[in-house]
Amino acid sequence: MAVSISASEAGLQIVDHARRKKGWTKYEEAWYQIALTSRATLKRFWAREAIRQEIFIAICQVVGIEDWETIADFSSQTLEDRQFFFSGSLQPTILDGSITQEEVRGVLEIFASRDDSVRNKNVEGFLGTQLNAQEIKKGASKGYLSCSNMTTTVLQVGLAKDREINQDMCAPATFLNDSCVDYAVEVREDYENGGKSTHSAYLTYFVSKTDTGFRIVQLRSKEDK
Repeated sequence: MAVSISASEAGLQIVDHARRKKGWTKYEEAWYQIALTSRATLKRFWAREAIRQEIFIAICQVVGIEDWETIADFSSQTLEDRQFFFSGSLQPTILDGSITQEEVRGVLEIFASRDDSVRNKNVEGFLGTQLNAQEIKKGASKGYLSCSNMTTTVLQVGLAKDREINQDMCAPATFLNDSCVDYAVEVREDYENGGKSTHSAYLTYFVSKTDTGFRIVQLRSKEDK
């Protein structure tokens, strides 16, 4: 299954700034040649049409944008597409060799579901990714669903360590015990409102593997470390 990606409106503004710094036109010959693609494909990129993932990345990188995920628009992708995208060549860093690919896919699935729930304003779906479908301190569903779009990039997956768990960061307190947290998952969340990128956040989520699937137990921001 090939993965295709299109650019977001906010992403194209970033690319436009990057190409202007190089003194290039939107359809610069050197640009599409270095990216090993065609002028027609570059035009499709600017038209926000979906193009192959590897070409999309190359177009971004040629103008100096390594963080190409900030350019992409994932809103038109289905949940299945999102799961395939994250389980393919852009695999997050796995910090422990005992973590299986099946476990990684399970973790990725809940973050794809959260992004879908934000886009669709689905409170039940969003809370369904969390243990007992309960709100989590510093991660209120109301705040997330106030965004028009969210894109989560899973950066790394590791085993949770006792020293990482903070009882005060989880509500209600009964969620947490010595055995319910299995994974520490570092992510970047990019938020949009009205089709424009507003801000990003780097977070660590603590995830439990339950009888009904993977569920988020708590989160920690950079400021909590």
